[in-house]
Formats: sequence, structure tokens, C-alpha cells
Amino acid sequence: LSFGKPAGLAVRVNSGDYVLLVRANQSAAETVKKALRLAGKKLPLSTTVQQEKAEKVVERLRF
Repeated sequence: LSFGKPAGLAVRVNSGDYVLLVRANQSAAETVKKALRLAGKKLPLSTTVQQEKAEKVVERLRF
């Protein structure tokens, strides 16, 4: 059982939650978007890639 098939999923993600956050220079934006789209296909949920200014993201993450 320890090296067999996965038994189930172990994460709960609500709509609007960040799954991955990447901070990059504007020159790398297209490469990062492509990488995130590919990574999103590996997840068992629908994903979108959004580009925002870092200041906006920091404000949303503050508790």
C-alpha cells in the first residue's frame, strides 16, 4: 500500500483562493504564465492564470 496508487485527495480549495503565487520581472511574464498554465493542468480542479501588480496581491494577503 505504501508504494501503490494514491488513495485520495487531501486539499480543499475555495473559489478565489490562491494555489500558486509567483513574483517575476515583467520580461519573464509570458514564460511564467505558460509554466503556470501547464502546472494548472496537473491539478484536479479548474485553474486560471491572472497577472497583477505585487502591491495588490500583498494587500489581499494581509490578515
